Amino acid sequence: MAETINNELNKYWSFLDSGERKRFLGLIKSFVQNKKETKHTKDSEVYTPEFFAEMDRRYEDYLAGGKTYTTEEVLGRIDKVFAEARK
Repeated sequence: MAETINNELNKYWSFLDSGERKRFLGLIKSFVQNKKETKHTKDSEVYTPEFFAEMDRRYEDYLAGGKTYTTEEVLGRIDKVFAEARK
């Protein structure tokens, strides 16, 4: 399988000029770096006590009858923000 992929990459590599190869290499380096950084991120770094406190606060607000949003409402708000950003 790896040999097939390498052969396929080599086939396409020959069509790229040096500038395109440099950009492609930069893309691969960025991808690998991002993967390394993500791999070393622990849940404890993402899900901090502050995060859990905020989730608890939101849940309690929901139970007390706080405002909730449907998927359609959220997607509508997102579309509106993107439309305004494009202006």
